[in-house]
Amino acid sequence: FVCQICVNFIMKQNRKAFRLIFPPGGLKAAFEVKDINGQKYVAAWPIVDLSAGGMSITSDHEMATESKIQGFIKVGTHAPIEVKAVIKGCRQQIGSTGKNERLTTCQFIQMNASLDQKITSLINECQRQIFSHNKTK
Repeated sequence: FVCQICVNFIMKQNRKAFRLIFPPGGLKAAFEVKDINGQKYVAAWPIVDLSAGGMSITSDHEMATESKIQGFIKVGTHAPIEVKAVIKGCRQQIGSTGKNERLTTCQFIQMNASLDQKITSLINECQRQIFSHNKTK
């Protein structure tokens, strides 16, 4: 017997690359949006986690599945990385500040080897920073 709900959940959670989770109060990571579905939109949303294939962000903006967003990944003092992504899921939750927010999962699109390498290098450097910071405490 295979639980189809469980299989679907696991399939949606599966990522092909290592995922970096940004700890609260740690390294600042944000997605600076410049457009949603081709319409200009300016906002900066916290990045919850990041992998070479996508990211999860928290936002106050409701977006439909398959919406397209474009903007910059900005982490600490690292150079911003411009990406395009498609929304894969969005659910409402109560944030750490007690207000409603949406946890949104995104898959990067129009990727190439250079962009993949930039994101992977950023993730590796952030992992080193987080590890060395925690090690000195």
